[in-house]
Amino acid sequence: MNRFNAFAPYAPWLLRVALASVFLFHGIGKFMDLAGTAQMMGGMPMAVLAAVMETGGGALILVGGFGHDLLTRLGGLIIAPVMLGAIAMVHWGQWSFAPSDTHPMGGMEFQVTLLMVALYFVFVGNSVPRAAAEAFRERLETVPFPTPSIRSIARLHAGLQPWRSPAPYMENNMAGEIPDLHAQERTGTGKGAARAARREGMVPGIVFGGDVDPLPINIPFNELLKKLKAGRFKSTLFNLKVDGHDDVRVICRDVQRDVVKDLPTHLDLMRLRRTTKINLFISVDFINEEEAPGLKKGGVLTVIRNEIELVVTAGDIPEKITVDLAGMEIGDTITISQVPLPEGAKPTIDRDFMICNVSAPSALKSEDDAEDDTDAAEVPTVDETDGGEGDEG
Repeated sequence: MNRFNAFAPYAPWLLRVALASVFLFHGIGKFMDLAGTAQMMGGMPMAVLAAVMETGGGALILVGGFGHDLLTRLGGLIIAPVMLGAIAMVHWGQWSFAPSDTHPMGGMEFQVTLLMVALYFVFVGNSVPRAAAEAFRERLETVPFPTPSIRSIARLHAGLQPWRSPAPYMENNMAGEIPDLHAQERTGTGKGAARAARREGMVPGIVFGGDVDPLPINIPFNELLKKLKAGRFKSTLFNLKVDGHDDVRVICRDVQRDVVKDLPTHLDLMRLRRTTKINLFISVDFINEEEAPGLKKGGVLTVIRNEIELVVTAGDIPEKITVDLAGMEIGDTITISQVPLPEGAKPTIDRDFMICNVSAPSALKSEDDAEDDTDAAEVPTVDETDGGEGDEG
């Protein structure tokens, strides 16, 4: 089942392509025959409106799949009223899609199905289940993509954040370099105070845990959005700074988003004790490259994971994970079981996954292939004519 779960983020594309193809086909068909559509729908304005909504909705659903969550939701919002109108005006009163005397264009079975799929994209957008997304992310990071851009495209198609270089996360996860998160104490509570904060360009939130009363806060919208776009917001330890309060280490437990715009509307932060166990991505430091015989021979170090998610104690966060490359030959690999981890830390992935390997350079592989071809060419072959003459003699 894990093999199938790894590709679960691609599953919404089955619904996306099906829905988009139906509405693009019918929308373009209406444009091609506006006169006939106008006669059927009772006027040219209704015919043009239906053609535009069907074509536009289908196109938005399709284009939205390439990383544009808002376009996906907007496409669903356009398609939904089209289906509601078709059900109410033409197909109501019969369920089966088969034509009948009372319903020559069939019942509403097909239209209700399309409506449900459209509403699915309105509510879900490009989101995928967290477990499925993480499983697919692990699979992507074990594939040696030729360039980072190809990995980014693959992650976008999976509904995930594009691949980014490890540099932003290194400072986020190093002990002593915990990033600051600035906030203001919110004076009021409830929906009214939250709405007022949003009008002022702030995102309301709450800080809880640590045997201390919850603290309502406001965070500048632009600052929060920038950190969310950087990725792994929920797996980053922050130093929360609130005027009038002591600094405290926190980790995000939830970010609520607007259903249509997919922008943050509220967040929950949890205070951490020194003994609290948390999941953090720790950067990997590769040392002793000059002592690796395989690299001296021209081998290439392929880094599969330049950071590893570990379960660590909040009071003892490691600065980095050190991987020693000394003695590595061409073809050698290093897995997580071969790397000493900080005391009390363990990987979140319960298997012996690969971190890096030393592979032969492409030029060396080409030479080996050429030698194999030469050896094969030098093997003597028996001439059938010669063999025949020998038999006759």
